[in-house]
Amino acid sequence: NCALRLSSLWSLVVRYTYLADGFNVNFTQTTDSANTIKKYVEDKTNGKIDKLVEDLDPSTVMYLTSYIYYKGSSPDVYERACRNL
Repeated sequence: NCALRLSSLWSLVVRYTYLADGFNVNFTQTTDSANTIKKYVEDKTNGKIDKLVEDLDPSTVMYLTSYIYYKGSSPDVYERACRNL
C-alpha cells in the first residue's frame, strides 16, 4: 500500500473551494480506517448517516465519499402548505 499523504495546500483548496474536508488514514488498518470515516460522516450528519463504510480493502489508497445532510423545517410545515394549495 502506497501511503498517499494530502498536502496542506490541497486541503486548503478543497476546504475553501468545495467546503469539503480531507484527512489521512492508514488503509492497511482496515477496521480503524472504516471506523474513522464512519465517525466523521456520523458526526457531520448528527448521527443520521452511520453505516456509510463497511469493509475496506487494505490496498486502498483513497476513499472519496459524499453525503447530503438536509436540515430544514419539519414535515408538518410541508403538509400544511400542501393543504393550502
